[in-house]
Amino acid sequence: MKNIPILLLTLFTMCTANNSSDRAKEVVTATNQDQGQNLSKTNEDEKENKLDPNLFGEWVSTEILGAGTEFSMTNETPMEFLEDGTFLTWPGRSIASDYSREEDKSKASRGKWYTDGNKLYLTDPAAGQDAITYYQVNNTGFMLTDGGKEKKLFQRR
Repeated sequence: MKNIPILLLTLFTMCTANNSSDRAKEVVTATNQDQGQNLSKTNEDEKENKLDPNLFGEWVSTEILGAGTEFSMTNETPMEFLEDGTFLTWPGRSIASDYSREEDKSKASRGKWYTDGNKLYLTDPAAGQDAITYYQVNNTGFMLTDGGKEKKLFQRR
């Protein structure tokens, strides 16, 4: 997989980690050549796509790994949903006891997004990868979920 945005990688990992779950198989879908499915949308299809205005703007997800005396690390995954149906995701801050990396929006990856009910569709045109995940949003945050145990929380910036 080349040039897949950080968020898509996170979603594919999150939702395929539970391979035994039929629900996870529904949630994250990539182009499936075996079944002849092409999930890329045409320009005509994109005109019908809905954008949830509650998602517009910048968001960040913070993950804390470890938290003990021997190892701990904090990683941030920033993303931005634009009103034109484009989303951006870029390397966020990462801090550990002997390592740190600052956020770098100049290295942002772009994709397309739209919503349908409680589903969020993300497309990486460069890699031809699509992801579908469930979401919930309010004024301060939103949550992505595979419909089961896996969840990723984002806070509005």
